[in-house]
Amino acid sequence: NASLRSGRLHDYGEFTVHEIARATPGADGRTAGVFLSEELKLETGIEPKLIAGTKLVMRGADGRETPLALTPAGNGFEVALAAGTRLVRGVLDLGYTQRGTSKAHILLYYSKTIVGDAFTGPATVGGDCPVELVPEGRPGAVRLRLLAHGKPVSQAEVTVILPDGSQKKVQTDGEGRTEAFAPTGRYGAWTRSWEPATGERAGKKYEELRNYATLVFDS
Repeated sequence: NASLRSGRLHDYGEFTVHEIARATPGADGRTAGVFLSEELKLETGIEPKLIAGTKLVMRGADGRETPLALTPAGNGFEVALAAGTRLVRGVLDLGYTQRGTSKAHILLYYSKTIVGDAFTGPATVGGDCPVELVPEGRPGAVRLRLLAHGKPVSQAEVTVILPDGSQKKVQTDGEGRTEAFAPTGRYGAWTRSWEPATGERAGKKYEELRNYATLVFDS
């Protein structure tokens, strides 16, 4: 089985991290577990219902996308994956949030994993995706590029989970790229991109969209 992690929310409605790990062949095919965690591993005792509304699709090397259905499984959910290099992306809309003196906003996060070769297969959602992290380079020299609506974002903070489990906060350069990382193994990363936007949800007015992007891939 593979593992798909989704973010835990703090008391103030802030997203922490949402990740998916690669698929490993099993006796009955390829699957991915969907669960809540702040690390690149399953945590117990966490309520999974927060991610029940996640919309996931799988994009193959030919560019075709297939919706993925979540099936309850243990502390989370499970989805079936096809063989080959795939990009799995998801959107979770957590709706209206307003705490204390913060602006009323809509909280959204956009998860992405690359199952298989992260450097030669599909790696970019593209289009008008509000925010995404894209791995570039090669194993032993990997950088992440931050895009918002397809354009690079400079001087932004990205939290990177390294293969040894440690975390490092880095800044993007003028072209939206982080520094290079040498370790090989599984990476996780997340960042945010907030944008002004006025609207109304369920009779409540908001002033901002708080978008978070997450990424998991192997290098």
